[in-house]
Amino acid sequence: MPAVIVGTGVAVPPNVVTNDDLTRIMDTTDEWILSRTGVRSRRFVDPGTGTSDLAAEAIAAALDDADLAAGGVDAVVCATMTPDRQNPGIAGAVQHKAGLATAAVFDLRQQCAGFLFGLDLADMLIATGRAGTVVLVGTEVG
Repeated sequence: MPAVIVGTGVAVPPNVVTNDDLTRIMDTTDEWILSRTGVRSRRFVDPGTGTSDLAAEAIAAALDDADLAAGGVDAVVCATMTPDRQNPGIAGAVQHKAGLATAAVFDLRQQCAGFLFGLDLADMLIATGRAGTVVLVGTEVG
């Protein structure tokens, strides 16, 4: 059976930092940053907020979007290059914070390609019958 995406969720930190904000602490301009990066603003987490916190929030939104209960999730795949700590990975913390107590968990640290590797892993778990419902989350905190 092919894998199908049935829900999506997003979590973003509340603190917006614009290029103009950066000009107050750095020798730069909005135009300089924008012309080289295309970035107008970025978001910062509050102190104490970890990658796993954003992941759990996004998972809750995705489960709600898919009209699925946490107990129906068989596996969680977490792709990040900025885990809360180096060891252990964030998958166990995400599992706990998202209330997915019975789900198998996987950590992927493949930098930019992590989410794509995660899609492949989720598809494989479903195609082989190892899991019926897999949550894939890509999350970063810089």
